[in-house]
Amino acid sequence: MIVIEVADAAITLWRDGEVVYREPGVALVDGREVLFGRQALAQSRLRPRQTHNEFWQRLNMDPVTPTGRAVAHQADLVHLQLRELRAALDDGGETAEAIAAVPSTASAEQLSLLLGIGVEAGWRITTFVDSAVAAASAAALAAPCRVVDLGLHRATVSTLTMADAPDGAAVLQLGPAADAPASGLVAMTEGWVDAVADRFVDSTRFDPLRVAATEQQVFDQLGAGIEREVAEFAIEARHGDTAHRVTIARQALAQKAEQRYRLLAAAAGEPAALALTPRASRPPGLAAYLEAAGHRLTRLPEDALPQAIARHADQLAPTDGGARL
Repeated sequence: MIVIEVADAAITLWRDGEVVYREPGVALVDGREVLFGRQALAQSRLRPRQTHNEFWQRLNMDPVTPTGRAVAHQADLVHLQLRELRAALDDGGETAEAIAAVPSTASAEQLSLLLGIGVEAGWRITTFVDSAVAAASAAALAAPCRVVDLGLHRATVSTLTMADAPDGAAVLQLGPAADAPASGLVAMTEGWVDAVADRFVDSTRFDPLRVAATEQQVFDQLGAGIEREVAEFAIEARHGDTAHRVTIARQALAQKAEQRYRLLAAAAGEPAALALTPRASRPPGLAAYLEAAGHRLTRLPEDALPQAIARHADQLAPTDGGARL
């Protein structure tokens, strides 16, 4: 079974529960080539005008500036990254069937566009699954509860409730879904980069943000540390023949992001049972902040989504009526 997880912080392709492709929805566009994921992030501070990171969130026909080869609209970047996923599958076929796990806030227009783009990129999307509902069902969470996911530009809080099916079974279903637009990874990372730069200036009198190359070094090392959930970040900025080094604790980064966490907590509402996706579990101090606000937390495992989809494979099987949610 093939699953495409449409989460701009980590576009993921699963095959039989194994990760085949996982890259952020970031693109670097110039006149000659388009790079995606970590390759694009590795040049994002060196070439900010050519870097794009909103195309999965927008998923529309808005123009891209600057344009590039085969890139004129946001949807073109979605198409090209879906083609990269298709190449990663490496099965020798022209079209592959997949289930698409999508955010709770995705609109009908966006799903319709994604369906058409998928066909052009070599995918037949048979079913759309709400990613929050699927992940929560795998963790056997008691309803009502809320699922918090973290994207590049916003956090999403999905409310899940329980209902009775006609056959008497209990059904987990999606209730209201809210966005915290200023609480995404991009905004948090900007604050963390500033915090590290302040540490450099205080300790070494060198400002890494004055040089694009050293800013990129700080950005890369911060991202790697967040991914590994390290207790203390050791950051080196090498400029010319000189290497400047500082350390910064997770707690300092948590304090820098407190305003973003406050906005996210406001979107989460009154104290409740909260399930955090792996992306929402990694930012320094976020889980502790939500717990201090009175929420009861469950950390969802990395494979919660494909597990849930595999468990309900019969219900999600393709139909002759086209894709369904």
